[in-house]
Amino acid sequence: MEEPKNIKAVTVRDLRSNFKSIADEINDYDTTVIVARPKNKNVVIISQKEYDSWQETSYLLGTEANRNALMKAKKSFESNTSKNKLLTPEEFEELSKND
Repeated sequence: MEEPKNIKAVTVRDLRSNFKSIADEINDYDTTVIVARPKNKNVVIISQKEYDSWQETSYLLGTEANRNALMKAKKSFESNTSKNKLLTPEEFEELSKND
């Protein structure tokens, strides 16, 4: 299970005054920043890495065929967990030589 994300709320004034340190925190600690604005017109700032991950997930789940294929693969993996093994780098290299 994925660890909970760091979420931080700041004001527009805080963002303006501390942009560099906030941007560094977003990237260095995978923090999501909510910028509180008047009339509840808030915005959310995430790292490009996080954004790219969301885009990839959206693409992969974007068609019914992809969703079904991923669910089938997930179920297959979960039903065969006793057969699955995490390989050491050495074991992986050895298997790669046999291909």
